[in-house]
Amino acid sequence: MLKHAFLRQVAVLCMLVGSLSLIVAQAIRLSQARYYALVQDGKAHQLLADWWQDAGDDGRAFAYWQRAYSAAPTSDLAVRIGSSLLKQGEWQALLDLAQDVLQREPNNAWAHAQCGFILAATHPNAALQHLQPILLDRTYGIIASNLYSALKDSKSSVPKAFYVGSLLAQAGFIAHAEAAFSYAAAQNYPFPEAMANAAYMRALQGKSGELLLHEARLFAPQEPNIMVLNALYHRALGEIDQSLSLLAAAYRLNPNDAAVATELGITHGLVGDVDAAQDWLTHALNLNPEYDTARFYLAQVLIAQGNFQAAQPHLERLARRETRYAEEARKLLDQLAP
Repeated sequence: MLKHAFLRQVAVLCMLVGSLSLIVAQAIRLSQARYYALVQDGKAHQLLADWWQDAGDDGRAFAYWQRAYSAAPTSDLAVRIGSSLLKQGEWQALLDLAQDVLQREPNNAWAHAQCGFILAATHPNAALQHLQPILLDRTYGIIASNLYSALKDSKSSVPKAFYVGSLLAQAGFIAHAEAAFSYAAAQNYPFPEAMANAAYMRALQGKSGELLLHEARLFAPQEPNIMVLNALYHRALGEIDQSLSLLAAAYRLNPNDAAVATELGITHGLVGDVDAAQDWLTHALNLNPEYDTARFYLAQVLIAQGNFQAAQPHLERLARRETRYAEEARKLLDQLAP
């Protein structure tokens, strides 16, 4: 009797174990199905890319973003991949990516901007077709309008690619500006100012531009603009003493240049010498009252000193003008309002 009861318990136990094994097997198959479904629509790759980026491995993150995009292309993924391509200077790959986005989303502003910015220096007519749709865009409208006007201007004596680089740099599109300056330097060789600007753009991105800068100095050792760009290059690297020395030398060669005086003021401000910064920026405005950069940074120095009343007229003037500092000036005025 006991033997039969024991055998029945063993049989029940085996049935339970078998059922549990079946449940586990089904769960495994379900998990596998879910994983492969995620892979097919790119979500698994995107999750892995985000994980590797959080871990500080941008290389692996980039590889998984590419896989995710191949599986299920989205504009969000394109922007992430584009950011990495931008850092790597992979211009053709970035252009191809942006054009791929436009195949699916013909009105995508980011894609039009990338195509317009990249092509502006090398293929102006093609760039115009991409800049025109984003002339009123909130993010890209101002720089697109400036580039559009520059590319349409046939009277300028400045090489188009150099002008494009200058506009992109002023608008903060540093990597694109580097590419434009580099193209201008190659197409108009020797072009020391384009070389020096390309070097400075590289320094702002944490990259070396020493070879470009060295070549620029060889061709124009006493040119004040090259000396200033050399100074800005070293300032970007945190070498403030060398930057101030070079700016002082450039100022001695051209004491009526408001831009040089402004850079001296900005550089003194970076090391906390606000009195010297105020003196140089005030001097720059005396040399050229229309120089908005000097006025903007003088207002910043006055605010740092707590002299809001003196800063306000400068900000109000900037806010009324068509200048790249207008929006920031209006924000500061709102912050200073009682």
